[in-house]
Amino acid sequence: MEEKKFREDLFYRFFEFDITILPLRERVEDIELFARRFIHEAARELNRKCFFIPDETITLLSKQKWPGNVRQLKNVIRRAVLECNTGSISPSDILNVLDIRSETPRNNNIPLNLLSLSSFTLEDVEKWAILEALKQASNKRMKAAQILKIDYKRLIRKMEKYGITTK
Repeated sequence: MEEKKFREDLFYRFFEFDITILPLRERVEDIELFARRFIHEAARELNRKCFFIPDETITLLSKQKWPGNVRQLKNVIRRAVLECNTGSISPSDILNVLDIRSETPRNNNIPLNLLSLSSFTLEDVEKWAILEALKQASNKRMKAAQILKIDYKRLIRKMEKYGITTK
């Protein structure tokens, strides 16, 4: 206002209301709404046929801290849509986009029911997915990478990260 770039009368009209917007990590219930909107926007903008986010993926998204708030969520969804080949964004698609590093070793034997992810971290789910893919692929790493729909080198890095070895 002092620089005459903003009208003083408008300032006092806007100043009438205080609007406090909590960070996304404190509005977990909004994540599903945002994610579903962002997937449609990104699919349209990127000309991709990816319009669905299953509940398991929403649950996984809801467990994140989102230090970048809504903008970070939007970018993660956009990148997942870009890499999506199936029409829906799975939890493994989100894991691939986030590619989170962990310094804390996790339990190797995670009994995971995808409908009850509340007690697991993203790293737990990622490690479990790798172990399950290796089991399905009879410990053949290349086949496990194909099952997970990730690059072979990425699988090797993640196996090293979690201390997973094959026989």
